[in-house]
Amino acid sequence: MVITSTTDRIHTRARELDSSGEAVLSFVADLTVETEVQRLVDSVLSRWGRIDILVNNAGMTQNRAANGQQAADRTSFAEWQNQIAITTAHRLRMTPRGFATA
Repeated sequence: MVITSTTDRIHTRARELDSSGEAVLSFVADLTVETEVQRLVDSVLSRWGRIDILVNNAGMTQNRAANGQQAADRTSFAEWQNQIAITTAHRLRMTPRGFATA
């Protein structure tokens, strides 16, 4: 199993899932960055030789409000594009690589 995040906290999550470190590979990566996607795929293939199942469960919100909400009329187009990149573009970056190499 491979889990990713944009911060080092992912290593803590990996230890919670598998304290031995044998079955879970934790990886810090920004899946909106092409080179980081390739580095992740290369790492997985190096360790296990293939990708059997790919679950894209990435997504997060970027906002400034304390309650986790930001009104659409205060969201710039650039912020909206960034949100779309974070929550959807990774699918296009990961899926062809994952299944093409499996």
